[in-house]
Amino acid sequence: ANTPPIRVADLFRLEKAMPNEVDMAGIVLELSRIARDTGITFESITPQGATPGTGYQVLPVTLAFDGNYFELSDFLYRLRSLVRVNSGRLDSRGRLFVVDSISFSESEKAFPRIQATLTVQAFVFGDNR
Repeated sequence: ANTPPIRVADLFRLEKAMPNEVDMAGIVLELSRIARDTGITFESITPQGATPGTGYQVLPVTLAFDGNYFELSDFLYRLRSLVRVNSGRLDSRGRLFVVDSISFSESEKAFPRIQATLTVQAFVFGDNR
């Protein structure tokens, strides 16, 4: 079998997207940085317990904020843009996050503000805790 060589740069990008350590402080800092860049201030960031997968762990984090829809949309776009695959090549500028659920309603501060609750998942390579 002709196995393509694995380049160090590819491993570095994969390690950045899916590290082998939990580093919850790093996850919270990265989510906070993206939020700050989009004008969002989270009312709460609540890490949940890790869930084991096959060869990886899922780390859910619940986020709550009060802001406008466009800030939320920008936050989601930036979160999704941290890790991409372009022409079969992994491009990683941060950790891989997947939005598991999202709900929003009108804010008590009135339209056009909304209250939103999101659960995002980060991942850890390996099943060691």
